[in-house]
Amino acid sequence: MRENLVENTADKLLEYIRVKEFKLGDKLPNEYALAEELHVGRSTIREVVRILVARNILQVRQGSGTYISEGKGIAKDPLGFSLIKK
Repeated sequence: MRENLVENTADKLLEYIRVKEFKLGDKLPNEYALAEELHVGRSTIREVVRILVARNILQVRQGSGTYISEGKGIAKDPLGFSLIKK
């Protein structure tokens, strides 16, 4: 169930980024502000940021903040495993 919360929050954060028209290289609000905006705890925001960093959507700069990555994002399923019939 925790995974669903994190994935749903990741989707909400991506929508927030789109609606607020963040550009590549823009700095996101801090985790307190994001947690309040998305109505989740700070630990959920940290997990979401880790996921989006792994997908090359966000970049964390120690001591500076979280930024929109200037690289190309990676799909949730880059190898296409979801297309394989079970």
